Amino acid sequence: MRWVAVATLGFLGCSGGSPVGIDRVPIGEWGGEHVQLTVADTGGRVEFDCAHGTLDAPLRVDTEGRFSVPGTIVLEGGPVRQPPPAPQGARYLGQTDGRRLLLERQSDGGEPLGTFRLERGRAAVLFKCL
Repeated sequence: MRWVAVATLGFLGCSGGSPVGIDRVPIGEWGGEHVQLTVADTGGRVEFDCAHGTLDAPLRVDTEGRFSVPGTIVLEGGPVRQPPPAPQGARYLGQTDGRRLLLERQSDGGEPLGTFRLERGRAAVLFKCL
């Protein structure tokens, strides 16, 4: 998780914000290039270009605004499969200052599956797979 801290500090450092006083990722809609995140009290839902998933725990943050929660990922695209693909285990890591968020998704085995930058209240830009 060392690289997450380095990449995140650079991203959040540009915002001029501080995570001091934040105990969780603010509830609501977050958007960015290739990602939309809906945060709720109990976790969240996430939509990517070619996948969707869940964040299955509250997004509580530490004193530096970091979080790590289990979840699921369902890969999309290609011919319609019957039965539809089953959700796979995933982990979502991130850091926020309350206005911006850096989100990384990983496989259950810890393999990085992408990093995304989001802003609270921003519309997502998605290119859904066919």
